Amino acid sequence: MRHVVGAALVFLGMGEAYGACEFDPDQVKVQWTGYKTAKKIGVDGLLPKVTLNAKKAGDVKAALKTVSFTIDPSKVDSKNPVRDEKIAKFFFGNTLNNGLMTGAVTKLDEEYAYVDLVWNGVKKTIPMQLEVKDQSVIGQGVIDMLDFSASKAWQAIHKACLELHEGKTWSEAAVKVELHCKKS
Repeated sequence: MRHVVGAALVFLGMGEAYGACEFDPDQVKVQWTGYKTAKKIGVDGLLPKVTLNAKKAGDVKAALKTVSFTIDPSKVDSKNPVRDEKIAKFFFGNTLNNGLMTGAVTKLDEEYAYVDLVWNGVKKTIPMQLEVKDQSVIGQGVIDMLDFSASKAWQAIHKACLELHEGKTWSEAAVKVELHCKKS
């Protein structure tokens, strides 16, 4: 009987280790979609300079509760160097700290992670709809730059891209974040 109990404890311990998660800071992906024209055509890009802080936990959701981050938008990657330069100069260049963002997951429920985002001197809670798969999580939400007192930045990028955007630059952007647990 002692051997059966011992084997069960070893098995349960291995199961917990398999479910354990520590997010890999080198595998963070922050994607944005901005919108232009009256037809609301999406323009995608990445913010590749992300510093992730998180602790190892028993599973993906428990690890998600420990997440905090900094996003440095000095490098933008939309696969179009001319566009990237305009976004960096006219948009992020017209925000405090050149657009530096910080945040943390402050609450989780079955469907959402709530992220306190500080950007341009304003703190807002952003609900991010969650999709948890195996050892990764995807969060999707929407940020309106006007909620972050970024009207100067919005006006600057609108003016710089007036013709390309056919007179319409939307103030909101969709955000998609992917986090993956380290592989053991």
